[in-house]
Amino acid sequence: MESTRNNGDDASKGDESKQESITIGDVAAAGLAIAGLVIAGGIAWAFGSSGDRKTMKAPGRDHRMYRDDFQRDPSDYFRNLRKK
Repeated sequence: MESTRNNGDDASKGDESKQESITIGDVAAAGLAIAGLVIAGGIAWAFGSSGDRKTMKAPGRDHRMYRDDFQRDPSDYFRNLRKK
């Protein structure tokens, strides 16, 4: 007479059948969500980062520049002004 043993094989098969599958639509939705966050962050950075920076008329030129860029190294600004 043969005896059969259950080594838990049936339980493991049940777990495999419960796995969810990821569809292309899910991946596309996630990609669009990430792209939206990246774009929104870029827009916020572009408009928000220069809001508190003061500007000044660029010496020797007819345009405005950020004051802190000039004050960081004025001699470098004038040195580069002569090269152009």
